[in-house]
Amino acid sequence: AAPRDESHLRALMHTAASDLVQPWAIRYPRGGSGQPLRNLDLPASAVGKAEWLREGSGTAILALGPLCYTALEAATMSETQTAIADMRFLKPLDTEFLDRVFARFDAVITLEDGAVKGGLASAVASHATARQYTGKMRHLGIPDVFPTHGSVAELWKELGYDKDGILAAIHSVQPA
Repeated sequence: AAPRDESHLRALMHTAASDLVQPWAIRYPRGGSGQPLRNLDLPASAVGKAEWLREGSGTAILALGPLCYTALEAATMSETQTAIADMRFLKPLDTEFLDRVFARFDAVITLEDGAVKGGLASAVASHATARQYTGKMRHLGIPDVFPTHGSVAELWKELGYDKDGILAAIHSVQPA
């Protein structure tokens, strides 16, 4: 599937504003997604449901937010058939989707522009443990330290989840 532009954020906001009665939060990315913003009348999003952006085999990258686009770029540069999923929601976590991922893939990489502890990585790792997933796992995101200041691109590179860092993670989980 082609990468989506920032209009998917509008769909998420529409969903939250019109359909949800409980508290909600949407984390709008600093610096945007790097994709053009279009005025589209999108339907509400399915709450708590992940979606595939790129089919593949062997390794799956489970990403949140604008890093989905970076993951797609890295996977395209890779000679692997890495699958890319937009998890879209941290809570509720799409555990049915994760169960299908664990059954199908030998390696899983989580990718988030947020804290690994208490974020997507922790939630996926916890579910993987509960399901006795035995594949390789890598978690890319902000470690439990205070990051330095800089542009989004500089911080992603420093923290190892820019395009080159994602590409290195893909290669690190491939069979020798």
